[in-house]
Amino acid sequence: MSQRRADALLALAHGRRALDCHCPDCAPEPAEQDLDTLEPTQPVETEAPADEPADTSPSCSCAGHGPRPTFHIIGNLSTLVGLDNDPGMLDGHGLIDADTMRSLLADAICDVVTAGVGNGPSDADAQAAAAASRYVPSRKLQSLVRAGELCCTFPGCNQPVWISDLDHTHPFDHTNPDHGGKTSERNLKPLCRFHHRIKTFGAWQDSQDEYMSIWFESPTGHVYQGNSFTGRDLFGALTPRKPPDHPARQRIADDRAARTTTHRRKLDEWDIANPPPF
Repeated sequence: MSQRRADALLALAHGRRALDCHCPDCAPEPAEQDLDTLEPTQPVETEAPADEPADTSPSCSCAGHGPRPTFHIIGNLSTLVGLDNDPGMLDGHGLIDADTMRSLLADAICDVVTAGVGNGPSDADAQAAAAASRYVPSRKLQSLVRAGELCCTFPGCNQPVWISDLDHTHPFDHTNPDHGGKTSERNLKPLCRFHHRIKTFGAWQDSQDEYMSIWFESPTGHVYQGNSFTGRDLFGALTPRKPPDHPARQRIADDRAARTTTHRRKLDEWDIANPPPF
């Protein structure tokens, strides 16, 4: 079974949608010819002439449009060009060394997605604003958000990010996109389908801070950080890091403590106003 899967993956990599069996039992036998019925000057040809190569192209109209395997490799550009030897991340496998990452990318057929192409900064800004007003993020933005997290951002969940949903932290306003949550890196996060529904239809609240960290507030008022370590910790070039003594860190901590205190005070007030028996 493992060998057949490897053969199928190799066939998909070459754009083929079917596997041909080459075992002796399935190999086509050469057509038998009665030598007594051949004319003396008639040659016996067992292969195509050298100047007329056999046409091996598939006759199916959907040839070349079959599914192709996709591998997600995350790493720093400086490692790819050989400036350092930091490790990379191969989806479904884990960390890989720099040499392995460079060899895989050298043999890969990459889909390059460009953004902000125009005549000047104003064109780039206009395209970015238009993209932020659309509900579905671009492929480049999807890959960037997923590369920054590597798994579902709900506390304790390790569902692979490439099969998770992308959720707007501030809900997107479909009737007036300019007033709702923008489709941007700082307002998107991956959530598996189960935790996506808990966040959307349950009592959990979430937020994102300036450091791209994601926080979840439980129905009891407790606040948890989504992922303690993300792709941005492994690959520091994905987002700039601020110094530990940056004043924004204390402000974020104070805001988080204030939200928790307010929620607990509301719970205490409800308990006083509704003594047992309820």
